[in-house]
Amino acid sequence: MPIYENKLVNLILESQMKRLVLSLISIMVFIGLSGCATNTVVVPYKNDIKKSLKISLLKDSNVTISKQVLTSINEQVKNGLIKRNLLYSNETDFNNVEIRLTSYRMRPDAARLTVGILAGCDNIKSDIIIKNNENIIIGQSKIEFKECAAWGVSSQVITAYSKEVIKYLTQ
Repeated sequence: MPIYENKLVNLILESQMKRLVLSLISIMVFIGLSGCATNTVVVPYKNDIKKSLKISLLKDSNVTISKQVLTSINEQVKNGLIKRNLLYSNETDFNNVEIRLTSYRMRPDAARLTVGILAGCDNIKSDIIIKNNENIIIGQSKIEFKECAAWGVSSQVITAYSKEVIKYLTQ
């Protein structure tokens, strides 16, 4: 085979490899980005006078969630309120906040990494009800955090969900 034919074959193979690599990268980026969404539906609540908030974290009977995850959500929400000087600590005038988890689905970190969106999405849904001292509802929200990306770990999803809850409670 003449030398010019070898060079031509090498150039063609090199060009095909570059296209293949670019195609694979494009597919990975598309799969990694598809489906990422944060959806928050809010019935207005304004804490204009900055009353402290007493938190109760509950779950529906059909929700399967570990004690560790419940503790993590509870601590993150409370820490967010502490930073804003809004967490209840023996005041006589406060609002009660009930955070009720209505749905929880978390992909194992290994599944998220290996098959990404094909493993489904992580999803945390909750109802938040805020009542004053007379037990009257003064705020209500449905918060859903959904993550379908192929990277990250479950603790990041829990943190992002907790930030959405804090955002609603401190608006």
